[in-house]
Amino acid sequence: MIKKIILSFFICFQAFGEEPSEAISLFMPVPATGSGMALESRGNFFDHLNKFLNWIMGFTRFEYQSFEITKMVKEPPKSLVEFEESHGFFSKIQPLIGQYTPLKEDIEPILKVLEQIDKQVIDPSLRLFYFQEILAKALAYRFLEEGDELKLPDFLNAENPSIYKVEKIFNLGMGMPAFALTCKNKDKSSILIYRGTTIDLTHSSSIASIVADLDLYGPGYSSFFKIEDQLKAFFIKEELNQKKCVVLGYSLGGILSVYTGLFFSNYIDFEKSAAFNPPGVQKKLYQLAQKEKFLDAFKVYVNQDDPISKWGFLVGDVSILSLNASMGPLMAHTQLMGSQGDLTYRLCNLNEENQRHRYFFLPE
Repeated sequence: MIKKIILSFFICFQAFGEEPSEAISLFMPVPATGSGMALESRGNFFDHLNKFLNWIMGFTRFEYQSFEITKMVKEPPKSLVEFEESHGFFSKIQPLIGQYTPLKEDIEPILKVLEQIDKQVIDPSLRLFYFQEILAKALAYRFLEEGDELKLPDFLNAENPSIYKVEKIFNLGMGMPAFALTCKNKDKSSILIYRGTTIDLTHSSSIASIVADLDLYGPGYSSFFKIEDQLKAFFIKEELNQKKCVVLGYSLGGILSVYTGLFFSNYIDFEKSAAFNPPGVQKKLYQLAQKEKFLDAFKVYVNQDDPISKWGFLVGDVSILSLNASMGPLMAHTQLMGSQGDLTYRLCNLNEENQRHRYFFLPE
């Protein structure tokens, strides 16, 4: 096994050719343009890392217990496919999915693909899923400042965009952000987006996100309660305007959005809220969710083969997303699933899944 690990790491770093120092760029901000060699090296590294993880785990699939297929999407919108090719996590052009960049102009490709989907996709459930996934996996990782304005489509109704303002940026510790977006239109809910884990050793918020991942009470648990009072004040303010809040997040951001739904259920627009690829919760929160039931309406999307969601207990209205072929652990966690063909949705059998072998936190 040790020989296998050493050999696999050697294969990974072969992606950097004779310049191993380029590996450092994996943990630095990725520029939107230029530095083509660094971007190609980054893409090659993660390609090899995904293969390495698949190999080291013996090609074991992280299966989730589920019922029959509830939906299948044969062909995704062309605009989403092109967006994934240029801006997916493994992209060698301009990675934006799950990748923080400090450039304002990196927001434009996201707004463009949202506008294209707004015009191309009529099915309300698919529109909602595509918008949720892009906001959680791409917009959350952009450089946003309070006062910024974004033109966003309506989640359900075609060609009815509105201007949203970045009303507040919550600091979950060392600059790790959550973005509160508000809209003047009275019929539009506000939006709260949590950023997931970032790997950027030059940025304190990235270090904070990694520390939050390692929280013994569950990923993000302690970080969430740092902003509990601020969240409550924001939600009460929105409630006075007769508005509820859409909550979105991916990975670490996903579990933070689940905590929000669990502790602030009265203020949440559950119809449009969602968590993507989150880890589970500790036992006492699982028991709370079972008792109160209000989280049953919170959509949670878990990708087949993704080991992250095997930690803790899954809660919410959980759907398992899968493709025909195995993706490997890293790809399963970072893939923009809406861009994939032959995508299947299955309702998770939570009772059976949570009773099977899973990984848990220390202070249960």
